[in-house]
Amino acid sequence: MASLKRSIRIAVAVLTVAVVVACAAVRPHVAAGPPPRLLFTGHIEGYLEPCGCSEGQLGGVARRAELLRRLRAEPGETLLVDAGNRFIAGGDSGAIQAAYLAKAAARAAVAAINLGVDERILGADFLYDIEAVRRLPWVRSNAPPSREGAWPGEPLRRLVVGGQRIVIAGVSTVATRNEGAVPDPVAALRSVAAERAPEERLVVLVQGSVADADAIARAVPAIDVIVTADGGHAPGPEAHTVGPVLVVATGTDGKWLGAITLTPGPLVPAAVTTYALGEEIPDDPATAALVADYYGALKEARVLAEEPPQPTVGGSFTGATACQSCHPDAYQIWQTTGHARALTTLVERGKDGAPECVACHTLGHGFTGGFVDAQTTPERGGVQCESCHGVGSNHIANPSPDYGHTGEHTCRPCHTPEQSTHFDFETYWGRIFH
Repeated sequence: MASLKRSIRIAVAVLTVAVVVACAAVRPHVAAGPPPRLLFTGHIEGYLEPCGCSEGQLGGVARRAELLRRLRAEPGETLLVDAGNRFIAGGDSGAIQAAYLAKAAARAAVAAINLGVDERILGADFLYDIEAVRRLPWVRSNAPPSREGAWPGEPLRRLVVGGQRIVIAGVSTVATRNEGAVPDPVAALRSVAAERAPEERLVVLVQGSVADADAIARAVPAIDVIVTADGGHAPGPEAHTVGPVLVVATGTDGKWLGAITLTPGPLVPAAVTTYALGEEIPDDPATAALVADYYGALKEARVLAEEPPQPTVGGSFTGATACQSCHPDAYQIWQTTGHARALTTLVERGKDGAPECVACHTLGHGFTGGFVDAQTTPERGGVQCESCHGVGSNHIANPSPDYGHTGEHTCRPCHTPEQSTHFDFETYWGRIFH
């Protein structure tokens, strides 16, 4: 009898082990510890760093790198994605900019970058010719055919983060002038959704508006998350759901970084945190050095002289010294202002070879007789009289009180909300009144 009881106990134990093993074999793997986070950015548009001309500016690859370091030091794995529109400029200066932005992306370990309309405007050859750009993890689920051959990248990427299997697709809703239309993003995403495994999460990067993203969510409810590069000057409408789909927006110029905690089940807006890349975040030293190298490369390549100048209208430039004889008091006041030292500030920061900077820090860059570079035309450095009042040769030949009326409209091309965050016309005019 004792032998029978012992046999029964052994059989029960074996059966219990078998059941546990069987359950473990069919149960999906769930990683121990904190859930992973999906980090997102987008619509960077050539923006390596704030110009530094005003306080309170957001963004920059060096700040982003430092914030990424901090977030990745927290418990839980992370996966960084970019919703698209990373590059914007062509020519030699655009190639240098794209190469350094690509190096920054590789340093930041971006796992997927959507092929946006800005990249497609630049063309497949442009992207392929720059090795650092070509090697980026592009996704292009509905990219129109290129006249220059295939686009770099692949239709989608499959990755694992924190034990979760992720499928990343990338679509655009916007066509370039040469494309006419883009293949239907909904059809492309329905195909992706139909082929994914049940345990895979579908993350879709959209280059388009928030309204476009919402429409996609309604049409393809199998999507888990949509990250849209909407280009707004803030991260767009707050994170929201459309049916079971979580929709988030990146804002413009890479000024924000978002994080989504990938908890089990449908994702909700409460899982989203958005970080502004403000001045309280210091630059990552290695990435800051990369940005400094970028400005050095621009200067060495002398990209400021690559485009032929446009003709001036209403005469030609004369320079501020030509105004001095008739307007000595105004000239003297001008010499004491930041306008007169505008080029010097660029030289001191090593930015005097950057096209994105010199237009607002010099006289007539890009026009005949205007600033070329600090070596060739130093006399055209600074924001001079004609920067605000217009070319002066005709006025010198025929003085008239009708010449050179100024107002807030003449300041705004350079004192934009982006570059001059605290600009107030009356206050700033008081600093240069003459």
